Amino acid sequence: GDSALYIYDGAWKKVTQTGPHTVDATVDFTLADEVPSATGNYGYAVASSNSYTAIGRPAATNIAEGTTPGRCYVYNNSDGTLKHTITNPNISNQGSGTAGDRFGVNVSCTDTYILVGADYEYTSALSGRAYLYNAASGALVYTFNDASPATNRYFGRSVSVSDTYSLVSSLGSNKAYLFTNSNGNLSRTFTGSDDYAWGECGVATSQYGSHTYSAIGNYGYNYGSTGGRIFLVNNSTGATKYTINNPDTSGYKRFGSAVACNETHFAGSDNKAAGDLGKVYVYSTTTGSLVHTISNPRSANYQFGFSLHMSDTQLIVGQWSNNDSASKAYVYSLSSGNLEYTLDSPVSGAVNYGYSVGISSRYAVVGAYKTDVGATDSGSAYIY
Repeated sequence: GDSALYIYDGAWKKVTQTGPHTVDATVDFTLADEVPSATGNYGYAVASSNSYTAIGRPAATNIAEGTTPGRCYVYNNSDGTLKHTITNPNISNQGSGTAGDRFGVNVSCTDTYILVGADYEYTSALSGRAYLYNAASGALVYTFNDASPATNRYFGRSVSVSDTYSLVSSLGSNKAYLFTNSNGNLSRTFTGSDDYAWGECGVATSQYGSHTYSAIGNYGYNYGSTGGRIFLVNNSTGATKYTINNPDTSGYKRFGSAVACNETHFAGSDNKAAGDLGKVYVYSTTTGSLVHTISNPRSANYQFGFSLHMSDTQLIVGQWSNNDSASKAYVYSLSSGNLEYTLDSPVSGAVNYGYSVGISSRYAVVGAYKTDVGATDSGSAYIY
């Protein structure tokens, strides 16, 4: 059935479970950097599947590997143990000196694949790369490159993976590329207009069902005026199914700064809406109609909707701040739009808690890349 039994150790850490796990407001595991460093930015990017949690550490510093090569850590959700340490496979070819490749700047995962972005990586130019890994073995499956490498493409700034496709943004070229995971081939190229920030903070491909759709954010559309839009595209045909403009056209906005998508719903956030409080808008993939408008649960503290992710039934919304009391994450029902859980920072001084979020049918994860866990400003992440 749907019941579950949990057995705890003396430290009140969940160590075994029977029955299906479901997301709630209880921290199952606290994750910390394996090599604590104030410049590591552990938790800058996070992702969750039913079996695994992936954590990006894009500014990692390790003398044996060069300057800031970056890492991605993969953990088992069932017990919080480290499964893989994925290191930058191209650390000898950094073209940006002390800036590094930012391997791990964005991550996405399913039970089958881990996708890692490295938006500063040097190829024929400082254009970026993305890497697809086997989630079970940790082996590299394919390396994805920008179709037209050039400096400041930032290919890999935003990534999203399903069991069928890998979606990678190329900010500098106003494109998002869809690759087929079975052979590594480029399947579709989605091209924006000349608008700033095409796909910068938001690309999402459906991780459920037939993996039909992807959502792409374009918060730079009419930047400073009507303020952004999002696109729902069909992965199979490449056609744009819906173009959604910002529902709120008053003043300075950032609609599409984060997006989420599954087979039945897609969502876009505007973290500057309502006097900077932020809002999230949820739409039907069938009709394109607005089904839920989710406002900031608090009347103060902004950046609600800075990060988003969607499972088959729930939406997680991150709200980050340099003030730990303002940093939270929220879990909503997609069917009703109701708030189900508020995820508060589990430690004091949790700077940037909620900067990154992920959710699957069974687990959620929240990143906090400047917490003092393991070392000052080392960063942490929390599995729920």
